Amino acid sequence: MGRKRQSVKQLQRKGKTHLTKTEIEKRKAEEEEIKKLKSEFHAPSHMKGHARKIFNYIKNNLSDLELLANVDKYGLCILAESIAKYIEISERLRDEDYLVEHTNKKGYTNTHVNPLVRIQNNYADQIKRYSSEFGLTPAARLKIISVNTKESIDEFENDFG
Repeated sequence: MGRKRQSVKQLQRKGKTHLTKTEIEKRKAEEEEIKKLKSEFHAPSHMKGHARKIFNYIKNNLSDLELLANVDKYGLCILAESIAKYIEISERLRDEDYLVEHTNKKGYTNTHVNPLVRIQNNYADQIKRYSSEFGLTPAARLKIISVNTKESIDEFENDFG
C-alpha cells in the first residue's frame, strides 16, 4: 500500500521537488475544486441522542477549518456513533467485572475476559482510525495547521524563492 497523497503545500514545505510545474498546477487546481464541495450538512436522521450531539460538536469545531464536505457526512457519522457506543459500553463496564466466570457442560468453571471489553476495544480502534482522518489527533492537527499557516508558506518562499 502506498503513502497517502500530500497537498502541494505539504510537499513544498518539505522541500520536495519531484513534481513538474504542470503537475503542481494541476494539483493546485484539483485542491481548489475540492474546496468548492458543498459543506452544509446535518446529522443523518437515524442518529439519535448522544451520537447526534457528538456529530454536531465535531462538525461545528471543524467547520472553521473548511475541511469538511458533504461527502464526509457518513465518515463523521461513524466516528460520532463509535464515540457514543464507546461511552455507553464504558459506563456499563463500571458496573460489571472485567473477568467473568463461565461454567461449561462438564461443570468446569473458566474465567474469560468480559465480552464488553472486546467490544470497547473495537470501538476504540475505530475511533482512533477515524479521528486521524478528521484531524482529531494532535499529530493530524499539526499536519493541518502546518499546511494551512501562512508562516510555513512564507518560510518556504524565503528559502526557495
